Amino acid sequence: MKKQIIVAILIVLPLVLSASTLVPAHASPTATMYISPSSIDDTLEVGSTFMVTVKFKDFVDLWIFQVQMKWDPAIIDCTAFRYASTLATDVFDVLAPARGTLFMSGGINHVTGKLMGTSQSLTAPPPTGVTGVAGTGYNLVEMDFTVVSQGTCQIEFDNPPVSTFWSNSGLTKQPCDFEPATVVPEFPEALILLILMTSTLLAALLGKTLLSKKQRGRSIVE
Repeated sequence: MKKQIIVAILIVLPLVLSASTLVPAHASPTATMYISPSSIDDTLEVGSTFMVTVKFKDFVDLWIFQVQMKWDPAIIDCTAFRYASTLATDVFDVLAPARGTLFMSGGINHVTGKLMGTSQSLTAPPPTGVTGVAGTGYNLVEMDFTVVSQGTCQIEFDNPPVSTFWSNSGLTKQPCDFEPATVVPEFPEALILLILMTSTLLAALLGKTLLSKKQRGRSIVE
């Protein structure tokens, strides 16, 4: 009996071990830079202002990042931005508050619609970067915008991975996904009313013109 049990174990055990190797491992999510909120609409009119935050999640061993943004300057204009020391809580403030950082401010180009390379990096030991909590977004840059005309545009990451990127403590650029935000300003109520009134007037004039032509046609026939 004991011999039969041992033989059964020897037969089943390899099957169990081989089955365990077939269970797929959960792949780590790709680091992602994104904009919050991802959609800005419904309440915006010309002259309205709004703010977006460039965030970063699912990174491991972050040492340096650089952000360069772009948008349609005919639709929106960036009036101010906050980064590093001017940002209340950036990624390094949260994950490495006692460590020193270096930063480059960048700047706004109102003509081309760009926030030029804003970067920040760790400087103090230990010689490793910071790792965020999976799924948690950390602040990189805040941006203030004003709507200058109606239309649809995106706030996008410019020229990754050249102008927008992140590197680990080995100063090696790492894979990253980039998610833009969409801005859809609405037409002001007064403008909508004006369009409706104009459309109604044009329709009335067109109807009157067609009726007049029809009456003239009848007169000629008679």
